Amino acid sequence: MRALALVAALLLGASAPLAAQLFSPGKLARPHADLEGLRNCTQCHELHQRGTSNTRCLDCHRTLATRISAGTGLHATFGARNCAACHRDHLGLDHPLISLDTARFDHDTTGFTLGGSHQDLGCRDCHTPAKIAAADVRAFEGRHGALGRTYLGLPVTCEGCHRADSPHGAQFARRTCDACHGEDDWKGAERFDHDRARFRLTGKHLDLACGACHTSTTRPPAEPRIRYTGIPSASCSACHSDPHRGAMTGACATCHSTTGWHDVAGAGLDGRFDHTRTRYPLTGAHATAACATCHDPRAPRPAAIRITWAAGSERATFGRPTYGTCRACHVDRHRGVFAASPGGAGCDNCHNNERWVPATYDLARHNAAGARFALTGAHLTVPCAGCHTPADSASGPVFRVTNTACAACHARDDPHHGQFAGRACEGCHVTAAFTQVTFDHARTRYPLDGAHARVPCASCHRVETAADGSTFRRYTPLGTACRDCHGGT
Repeated sequence: MRALALVAALLLGASAPLAAQLFSPGKLARPHADLEGLRNCTQCHELHQRGTSNTRCLDCHRTLATRISAGTGLHATFGARNCAACHRDHLGLDHPLISLDTARFDHDTTGFTLGGSHQDLGCRDCHTPAKIAAADVRAFEGRHGALGRTYLGLPVTCEGCHRADSPHGAQFARRTCDACHGEDDWKGAERFDHDRARFRLTGKHLDLACGACHTSTTRPPAEPRIRYTGIPSASCSACHSDPHRGAMTGACATCHSTTGWHDVAGAGLDGRFDHTRTRYPLTGAHATAACATCHDPRAPRPAAIRITWAAGSERATFGRPTYGTCRACHVDRHRGVFAASPGGAGCDNCHNNERWVPATYDLARHNAAGARFALTGAHLTVPCAGCHTPADSASGPVFRVTNTACAACHARDDPHHGQFAGRACEGCHVTAAFTQVTFDHARTRYPLDGAHARVPCASCHRVETAADGSTFRRYTPLGTACRDCHGGT
């Protein structure tokens, strides 16, 4: 015993490295190199106990002790298993204390399951010094120069790793990323349900891309992001300009719905819309016309109504018709006849808003200076359509009469069967009545004198029968010799 004590005394008196080499199975790994020496053995080993002591390990590795005590992380799943079973030491300076088979490692054992795109990442894509958020790990591993080797201290929330990548700023400070996003692709928001937002999407809003309403803003230093919160939505006018320029009172939803702005509920307009507040106040027959007559491109209309639409409103339920002249909506049934009319070519020279027919065009205008055909005699009693007869029921009256000769209208009434071809009717007749004749026989080839002046016309101008069986009175040609009427040789 005294010999053994002497040997021990000699060893204790020797240098620490020499004593350690006599008792140690080998050099400590580089992270534990500062524990070399016989006096440091009890830092990891307990007297009279083989192997390392978990208690001694955790006395030093407090970051692990805290997590094991809380039942979190990989090491909490090992129970009483000895630390040295995985972290073997005394195998040389360059022997790694952490030997991890990354291909077979089950990340679920850490308490953080890798899903989606996370499964494609390498360990050190996430486990980097910059991402270590736990203060105790940063302090301990930093003190030992091991921030690049440890796997501890990473946050388990999305924003813990992706805060710098977030395009939202502080808009969703109280919500977790996985409330909207999955792990496959951060650009999508497949978990977001707009029905749970303050503004529920319906109708055409459902077809819009997010960016149509959630437009880009800029935050320093000129970094773009999309704005999702704080968008005004209490009224349609928060996003949509007012095409009515204040003419409509009340909320847009009174007449419109989100199924389409052009689908307008006509009942919503009854008794509310004041057309006098527009640039085209309605008067006369216009005031009683249905809104769709002028504003609905799909409404049926008479052929005489041909509305032209302001650009961009052709497909609207309540389109914007062009105006300014009657011809913007009404077809000119006169085909430009009145373009050079005295008083101008405006429709209101003859018509008004009360009704188009009858026109205000009167006899005075028909017989005004410069008129091509003044009405006199029996012509004064003839209806307009008696002369201005339409070619067909669809074309309307013909107001441009190019031929004003009597024969142009009365050819079928000619009782003379062409005897006076080339001569004007007014040479013998007047418009008071066709039976009143102004014929002067003295101006013919056979002036009447003597007893002939007292002979009735019919005595010489007798009735004949034409080839078609009709009868007519013969006026010309007649012989002028005595025997032509009196016979004799």
